[in-house]
Amino acid sequence: MRKRNHPLYVVKHMIQIIKQIIVPIFFLMIANFKNVTPLILIIGAVILFVLIIFFAILNWKNSIYYIENETLIIEKGVFSKSKQAIAFDKITTMNESQELLEKIFGLATFKVDAGSATKGNEVKLTISHYEAEQLRLQMSTKGQNINTDAKVIEKTQRVYSLNYKDLMKYAVTNCNLLLGIVLVSTLIQFINDIPVVGDHFEQYMNGWKKVFNKMGFEHLPIRSMIILSITILMIYLVVSFIVSVIRTFVKYYGFTLSRQSKELEISYGLIDRKSFMLSANKITALYISYSLFGRLVGLGELKIENIGYGDEKGEVAILFPIIQKKKIDKLLREVLPEFLTQEAEWIRPDKRSKLSYVIRYAIFPLIGAIVLTVLYKYGYLTFIVVVFMILCGYLAHQQAGTQAAGDKRVFSKGIFGKKIIIVKNKFFQSYTVSQNPLQKRKNLVNIKYSYQSNNLGGAVGIKGMDKKAVENGNLGLDMFML
Repeated sequence: MRKRNHPLYVVKHMIQIIKQIIVPIFFLMIANFKNVTPLILIIGAVILFVLIIFFAILNWKNSIYYIENETLIIEKGVFSKSKQAIAFDKITTMNESQELLEKIFGLATFKVDAGSATKGNEVKLTISHYEAEQLRLQMSTKGQNINTDAKVIEKTQRVYSLNYKDLMKYAVTNCNLLLGIVLVSTLIQFINDIPVVGDHFEQYMNGWKKVFNKMGFEHLPIRSMIILSITILMIYLVVSFIVSVIRTFVKYYGFTLSRQSKELEISYGLIDRKSFMLSANKITALYISYSLFGRLVGLGELKIENIGYGDEKGEVAILFPIIQKKKIDKLLREVLPEFLTQEAEWIRPDKRSKLSYVIRYAIFPLIGAIVLTVLYKYGYLTFIVVVFMILCGYLAHQQAGTQAAGDKRVFSKGIFGKKIIIVKNKFFQSYTVSQNPLQKRKNLVNIKYSYQSNNLGGAVGIKGMDKKAVENGNLGLDMFML
């Protein structure tokens, strides 16, 4: 049966058109400001609005979708017609999302992605929530040959979810101090604009300014400096934590992860509810990330690389937002066994490359510190940054490595945090071996692997590897010869 998008699609399309033309029209108005009268402005706005409505309705009327021979077909176009077809067995991701307006009308945006990162291999439909569910069920069962018997599904489905305690842990480990600083600065400006409160606040701040101006930073009492620093830090931490908690609950409230035969289903969101259905055998890579705090308390985050998942604005290709390190193997065993790995020997950067790692991180801070030391009285204090960057280079060298894991390749990198990347061999596309003049003297090389991703190709690599190890095939280059 040939169907159209819901009429609300007209409104969404109008908003898209306005977003595309608003900036050029704004600059055009500025350039001709003297020649634009209020009457001309009103008439122009009315004509433009009518045209936008006309083209949005015409686009809605000419956009038709239907299913034929286990293929989703979309016909669209205003002036030129196009026909797009996506076979069910080529689908990598099915995404159903509901914005607030769509929730009110019982609608959803249904997105389908095929196995390519190009925009021509995705389709978006604005249809009823019920119809989106029926389409998703029809495509998944026919495309993946899933048994739709309710009893079978109930037995094979294992659901992982996040409770309030988990969400609080995520908020703590992902607290953005920089965002807190921005919000506190905005709050200070807002308070300063309130007539009565702003006057008292300004007097308080002026008092501190006078202290700095009269006494100078070097003569400020140590006790006052400590109290002021701790107060500012506490304000930033509290604001950052509150913002992180709100963002976490809004984004990941009601998070669930389940596996049904060969498909993963992920859903989350408080206001904008999102639901994804992914083909497990088409997931390219798995990322296991630990922040500094996460490493200390044993909490990690799981993300995946899958065409069509995580390529929308504000969307993250999340598999599980937060999980204890010791429970990762259990979750993978029950939900994504394709990415289980066994312990194997790690191949690390050669010891002779340690200095190059340190230089890579510290060279520019070192140059800056020397310049500041020459120009300013206390410029030598910036050498603290140099020492810090030397430590970063050392840690980066220590954590870099790779290992073979059957039909997969595992990579490790990080400084204070850590990231484990697991990529299926069949999704690697190319590799590059490079060498700079300094490495040539020590027989060291850099190696970079490219693999399929949403960005038309992801990449991961290791610097400072022994050239003989590369030539002997110990770095998985033989997988490109299959």
